[in-house]
Formats: sequence, structure tokens, C-alpha cells
Amino acid sequence: MNLEKLRSKLGKENLSAIFGEITKISATSIEIRGLKTGVGDIVK
Repeated sequence: MNLEKLRSKLGKENLSAIFGEITKISATSIEIRGLKTGVGDIVK
């Protein structure tokens, strides 16, 4: 699923203040900016 398709599925919900912003999605990982790091998170 590409980033634009994911954003369209979210519709008008703005989750960036709570969850961060997804910057890249691949078969093995999701990169997100803005989250507090935790076990299992990859944050740039």
C-alpha cells in the first residue's frame, strides 16, 4: 500500500499530533516521524 492510498483511507482524520506521520512503507518496515520511541518502534 502506498502512502497516498493510506492517507486517503484515513480520510479527514488527522492523527499526526497523536501518532506521528508515516513517511515510508515497505514490505518489512514502516518509518514514522514524531512518535516517542519504544520497543519495536523505528523512528527517524
